[in-house]
Parts: sequence; C-alpha cells; structure tokens
Amino acid sequence: MNLKSQIVQDQNQEQKTNNALVKLIVLGAISLAPAYFFGYALSNLFAATSLGMLILAFAAGVIFLALFVIHNLLIQQFWLFAAIAAGEALVMLAGFYQKLSLWNGGGALGLFAFLLLGYYFGSQEANNVFKIRLSQLGPVIAGRALTALAILTAVAYLGTVNFFQPDTVKQFILGIVKPIQPLVTDIVGNMVPDAGNLIQTNKFFSAEAMADLIYQSTASKIFLLPKIYQDLIVAAVGLLIFLTIKGFSPLIRVLVIPVALAFYQFLRAFGFFHIELESRSKEVIKV
Repeated sequence: MNLKSQIVQDQNQEQKTNNALVKLIVLGAISLAPAYFFGYALSNLFAATSLGMLILAFAAGVIFLALFVIHNLLIQQFWLFAAIAAGEALVMLAGFYQKLSLWNGGGALGLFAFLLLGYYFGSQEANNVFKIRLSQLGPVIAGRALTALAILTAVAYLGTVNFFQPDTVKQFILGIVKPIQPLVTDIVGNMVPDAGNLIQTNKFFSAEAMADLIYQSTASKIFLLPKIYQDLIVAAVGLLIFLTIKGFSPLIRVLVIPVALAFYQFLRAFGFFHIELESRSKEVIKV
C-alpha cells in the first residue's frame, strides 16, 4: 500500500468517525425532550395531583428509559455518554423551573451519578454477550436507569412538597381523594343503590370532606410530634416513593423493551448503525 492510499484510507476512517460522533450527539439530543417533559410533569404533579401529569410523567419516563437502553448499546465513549447524561440531568432539573431548590439539584445529581453507574454496568453486560439480544440486555439496562429516575423522583418530591404546611398537605390529600371518590360512589351505588344516592347528595361524602377527615385523623397529628420524628416521617415518605417506583419495575420494563426495540429497528433500518461479527480471544482456565 503506497503513501497516497494510506492517506486516503486514514481520511475516510476519520470521516466515518466524525459522522458516527455527529449521529450519536443527535441521538443524545433527542433524549433531552423526554427528560424535560418528565421533570416538568413531576413538578406539576407535585404541585397539584393530576391524572394528566401522571400519564405524561409515565410516558416520558418510558421513552427516556428506552432511549437510555439505545444509548448504552450504541455509545462506546464514556466521555460522550457522561456529557449526554449531564445534559439530561440539567434539562430534567429545568422542568422544575417553578420550584428549583437544593433538594431538586441533589436529585438531579443523584440521577446523573446513577445513570453513569447504569451505563458502566450495562456496558459490562453488553461486552459479556456474543449475540446482541435487546430482550436480554434491555431489562437489565433499563432497571438500572429506573433506579436513577426513582431517586430523582423521591428526592425532588421531598424538596417540592412542604409537608409542614397544613394547606399544602390538605391539597395533596385532596388530589389523591378526588379521582377515587367517584369510583367509590359508583361501587357503593351498584351494591346498594339507596346508599349510592345518599353519598352523591350528602356533602359529608364529598371529596373535600373526605380529604379533611383523612387530614384530621392522620396528618394533623404529625405536626404535634417532636421535630426529629417529623423529619423521620418525611424521610420515610421519600423511601416509600422510591420503593413504590422500584416495585413497578417489572411492569415498566415490560413497556420499555418494545419501545426500545422499535427505536433500535428504526435506527438500524435507516442505516444509523450496522452489526458486524468480530472474533475475540477469551481466557480459559485448564488443569
């Protein structure tokens, strides 16, 4: 091979490397949209419990996790993934622009750290398989990223909702009771028609009255406890939120994998990447 051919080959290789880098940066930029909407939906959901915001947060979270799986499989450079993860954390924090706090900042920092851990362990998993199967790698990778989202959600919730303001707590309880109250009325009405009519017409059974009853019998008692016990209860609420999200991990991963597979097939069909076979030497122990 002469010098001119070598130079052309080097230039072509450099062009391929630059093109691949641009494509990965664009793919990373796409993930900023679900990251922002997840943070925005959480912020509004914490301010006033809303079914619409809950659905938006769930949908944005699923798309974000699916893209995280794709990033883990396609991005080989740790520095590039770290830059994308930092951008995602900052954009997700920007969704809380109405209620920025040190708590929310700490949640974003925890998100960033656990996304990096998820990338590291996900890359280890990908390197240990001989055939790329998204159904095999996806749940493992998505599960680690879900931990990052759960940490952000729990910490940001504690930083957004003021548990020591009675009006805030009452509004929070009311937000939970309102969607449930019509369902309870329908169930009771189907079982005992007369009782159902009574519940609908009696103000005592309104969502506001039920929320106030729950507040008086539970939350109001917390304000009478010593400060240290109040802080422990708040911490327990954060832990409960984290464990609740992690408890839905199997269901969430079942939803994430088809979305990730759709992204994967779409990108492959349009030539975003291709799969090659490579031979690797492997250490074995023989006696």
